[in-house]
Amino acid sequence: MESVILLSTKEVAELLGITKQAVSKKINNGELTAMVDNAKKRGGRAGKQFLIPLSSLPPKAQKKYLAQQRKPSDIKEEIEAKPFEEFTESEREQIAFWRKCLDDWQKFRSQGGKKTERDIQFVELWNIQQPDHELSIPTLYRKYKMWQEKGDIALVDKRGGWNRGQSEIPEIAWAIFEQLYLHEGRPSIRYVYKLVSTWAKHEMPQLLPLPSYETFQRNVKSIPLPVIRLFRFGEKDYEDKAAPYILRKYEELASNEIWVADNHEIDVIVERKNGSQYRPWITAYQDVRSRKIVGKFVSEKPTSDTNLYALRDGILRYGIPSIVYTDNGMDFLVTDIAGRGRRKTRKKAEGEHQPPPIFERLGIEMWNAKVKNARAKIVERAFLDFKNEFSRICSTFTGGNITERPESLKYTLKDGKLVMPEDEFKDLFNKYIEGWFNHQEHSGQGMKGKSPNQVYAENLVVKRTATEEDLNLMLMRSSRMLKVGRMGVALTMYGEKFFYAHDDLIAKYQGQSVYIRFDPENMGQVRVYDQEDRYILTAVNREALSYNATKDDLKKFASEAKRLKKLTKERGEAAEQLLLQKGVKAPTALDIMQMEAEYNIANQEEAEAKVIEPVRANEKPIETVLPRASGDDEASVVDLNRMINNLKRFKQGGNSDE
Repeated sequence: MESVILLSTKEVAELLGITKQAVSKKINNGELTAMVDNAKKRGGRAGKQFLIPLSSLPPKAQKKYLAQQRKPSDIKEEIEAKPFEEFTESEREQIAFWRKCLDDWQKFRSQGGKKTERDIQFVELWNIQQPDHELSIPTLYRKYKMWQEKGDIALVDKRGGWNRGQSEIPEIAWAIFEQLYLHEGRPSIRYVYKLVSTWAKHEMPQLLPLPSYETFQRNVKSIPLPVIRLFRFGEKDYEDKAAPYILRKYEELASNEIWVADNHEIDVIVERKNGSQYRPWITAYQDVRSRKIVGKFVSEKPTSDTNLYALRDGILRYGIPSIVYTDNGMDFLVTDIAGRGRRKTRKKAEGEHQPPPIFERLGIEMWNAKVKNARAKIVERAFLDFKNEFSRICSTFTGGNITERPESLKYTLKDGKLVMPEDEFKDLFNKYIEGWFNHQEHSGQGMKGKSPNQVYAENLVVKRTATEEDLNLMLMRSSRMLKVGRMGVALTMYGEKFFYAHDDLIAKYQGQSVYIRFDPENMGQVRVYDQEDRYILTAVNREALSYNATKDDLKKFASEAKRLKKLTKERGEAAEQLLLQKGVKAPTALDIMQMEAEYNIANQEEAEAKVIEPVRANEKPIETVLPRASGDDEASVVDLNRMINNLKRFKQGGNSDE
């Protein structure tokens, strides 16, 4: 005979998740069967000691108790003893699925490169291509280890999580939810759930009742992150945070091979010589291989000129780079500096000569980042270091946003004593770059814990140099082709014309086309060149992926990125396609709201009062007080309405003796 398992009130309370007092109450109410434990009675102790048979507990509690009593070794022996042919079809599918996943992973990470980075890439690509079976790196490692130790049987999910949530929500209801949720208006999950419930009430009552809000909330996690980024946040957010990108191999580069340039507004307020205050900007050039800041210029506002000053600062000390990588800002994509890049250029007239830009004269190739690409330039990381290492320790640190702004800043600015003069700031920032930033150990790819200065020196193979005189000439700005007139040539800047002339220029070249080169810091004179780029004379102012990736590599990657983006779009539009196949018109959120509003208006009942209380006008005839005809002082009341009626009859010829 099978023995009866008896439990104490404490054990039952833990299994049911309630207190011991609640268990005793259930026993007294007859909800649980129990017997008195006479052996545990103690003299002088109040109350009874109960023993509850396990069989009287709910099935869930019984199952929980039995699971707690089983040893891990028992479970292992039971799993390993089960023949493969006894697995269900679903379990065999799981084994096949994980076999392919782990095989693909091993092949992918064996293609070269750092294995941890390859693992990250594999998981990112897998989650885009397999949105219904998203993967994490810990899961990947755990599955592989179990597979190696126990074989295929370890690949079966015994928790029932293989397709959890797939059948709880009706297919059409989830499709309606997805097409409403994947909207750039970013409606909340709770509001979309309410809209779906409302739609079902009017269009498909057979779907009701829907699963709980929490079920929909959990199922949202099954929507791939790239799909959410693309449809709820837009294409830029998708490109910045979800689209795949090229991992650059910095070790293959040499110092001065590629410089990257950008502007950054410093989170510090400084003071001009006239006492006014502003936040300065830094234009920086950074060597890609070493992360060394090679060129810099501090200004009130970045322009094409500050770009040249920063480039000149870098070239004078470190040589001329082979490639400069910039974004698509107006201060970098200037016709006479590096060309217009991706920006549209003015259509040249037939036969018009285009003066060579500065980058061409220096032998620098310009690369442009993809428009609005947040991952384009490593110098962005340097700007974050500027903020954390330099700006935060300044007395007038403003913070990147209102939440970072120190409370004491307004008092510091008002007092003015701690506001740094702009010249002092420039000198201090220069010391920070040269004496601190370029000397700090760096943990980035290819840096191996060395400082930018060390890596730059170790990887400097070729240094292209120019004398300061030649560099001054090569860094001069250029104008478009200009006609020489009676006043010489006119350079239009800031909406004004500045005339430059020389006797020989007017006498010999009047009516011909020339162009000029000028130094923004010395506008008193310009150099004049003909259409063959030959120097003529000097006129004076009359008024005193992998960075080394080939085009084919980049083309191949761009094609793959487009394909993955197409898959992401198709996944996001799947809900709408399903509804079309089912013959269901996809409603908008406004449609559902209007549907419910019209229904409520049409079915609204008038409120009925228990007591009706009429309210009347209660008008009184107009009366006035007139003196008696006899001249007596005593007044009498005269009915004016009656007098008016008598007057009307009199005019109509009636009797007025009333």
